[in-house]
Amino acid sequence: NGHRAAVTDTEWNPFNSNVLYTASDDSTINVWQLPDEGVGETAPAPVGTLKGHTKTVTLLRAHPTAANVLASAGKKPCVKLWDVEKCEDKITLSELGGFVQDLAFNY
Repeated sequence: NGHRAAVTDTEWNPFNSNVLYTASDDSTINVWQLPDEGVGETAPAPVGTLKGHTKTVTLLRAHPTAANVLASAGKKPCVKLWDVEKCEDKITLSELGGFVQDLAFNY
C-alpha cells in the first residue's frame, strides 16, 4: 500500500491535520489521508503519489500559507515544487551545485 523502500522524511499538511506526506528511497512522495479516529492495525492506502524524482527524496516542506503546495529535495540535487491536489510537479530547480540539506519558504 505504501512505499517500496524506506521513508526518509515526513511532513504534515498545515491546512489539514489528517493529511501526511512521506518521502522515500523509492523516489516517490505519498499523500496520506488519515482517518479522524487515527490509524488502526493497518494503514490506509495513499490517496496520491507524486512522481518526478529520479533518486531518493530526502526532504519535504509544506508551504505554510499556500494550500496544496509542497517542496521536495532529492539525492539527485534538485528541488521540486508540487501541486499536491493534482499530483503535478510544477517547478524543478536543478544545477544546485550539490546536495540540498534543508528547505524553507520565504513568506
